[in-house]
Amino acid sequence: MSWLIALSLFVGALFLLVLWIKSKYSYWKNRGFEYVEGSFPFGSLAGVGFKIHFSQVSRKIYYEYKGKAKAIGLYFFTAPIVFLIDLDTVKHVLVKDFHNFADRGLYVNAESDPLSAHLFGIEGKTQFSLKFP
Repeated sequence: MSWLIALSLFVGALFLLVLWIKSKYSYWKNRGFEYVEGSFPFGSLAGVGFKIHFSQVSRKIYYEYKGKAKAIGLYFFTAPIVFLIDLDTVKHVLVKDFHNFADRGLYVNAESDPLSAHLFGIEGKTQFSLKFP
């Protein structure tokens, strides 16, 4: 009888894991954003590092969507990322919206490594918006 409980718990956990993965890979679809489909576990970048280089994938995506969209949604494993294509959008994000993209996940330790404390490593409140000019 205890094996039946263990089996049902395992099946329930597996079901919840599948639901979680499906919700992660529907991030861009739920927001009406154009995106490249992702698959578990590597997302939209399957094969990067094993068969092909990231530059080949980014070049392919860039030329496929150039002129069609200003930005494309991708999945890095299960994390949604934005791939900017339009040059004016890139300039807009790097100049006018730079303050909205704090907490870049970079190593910063001003005491032991003062060179790591630079403008791209600042931390603060993140305000994210997917509205492009």
